[in-house]
Amino acid sequence: MRLDKLIAQFPNNALVRDLKGEALADLKRTDPAIASFREAIALSPDWAVPYRSMAAAESAAGRNDDAIKALQDGIKASDGAPQLTEDLAALYERIGRPDAAIAVYENLLKADADSAAAANNLAMLLVTYHSDKPSLDRARSLTERFASSRNPAFIDTWGWVLYKRGEYTDAVTALQKAVDKAPQAPEIFYHLAMAQLKSGARDSARTNLDQALKSGAAFTGSDEAKKTLEELKR
Repeated sequence: MRLDKLIAQFPNNALVRDLKGEALADLKRTDPAIASFREAIALSPDWAVPYRSMAAAESAAGRNDDAIKALQDGIKASDGAPQLTEDLAALYERIGRPDAAIAVYENLLKADADSAAAANNLAMLLVTYHSDKPSLDRARSLTERFASSRNPAFIDTWGWVLYKRGEYTDAVTALQKAVDKAPQAPEIFYHLAMAQLKSGARDSARTNLDQALKSGAAFTGSDEAKKTLEELKR
């Protein structure tokens, strides 16, 4: 392997060892890949990348507990690298542990109360997996500041929280603003359509569901969007 020659030439270079691990992981040679990632970590213990690479390889091999440990170790060693935190929360959600994902973001916000990304992701998790009033109230308090944001993703989350709370008119207003700022984002069109449907604007909802689905791109809620559009066309 050419990377072995580079390792011999630059024995203290963590990047080359990480690249070797990624190449081995692509070949489904998980254990040698992990060994290479560990070598990279030994050389640069506070660098987030090899922890992330190792977690991805472990997860691809179905070893989710090991992937979780790799991310947790990386978060600790890197002093809370945001990407590792997001990866850990995403992994928990993917394996059916949404409350663990919620806890990840709650802990992140304790350390950095001003993190807009953490507030955004936590709010979306709360309204996706919980419908109780305390969760919906918490999601609203997390996202109120997004009402005046210029970031369409944050505005979308604010609008979707309002939708989940049954505040449909305000949700339509927010989600229309998000669509105007991100006219190529199918998931936002879907969110707007669902709020419009609840507000009684069936024709607008149908138009926006068509818009959400016409690209063929997968998005969270695409199955519900297809089902709802079929019902509206009957």
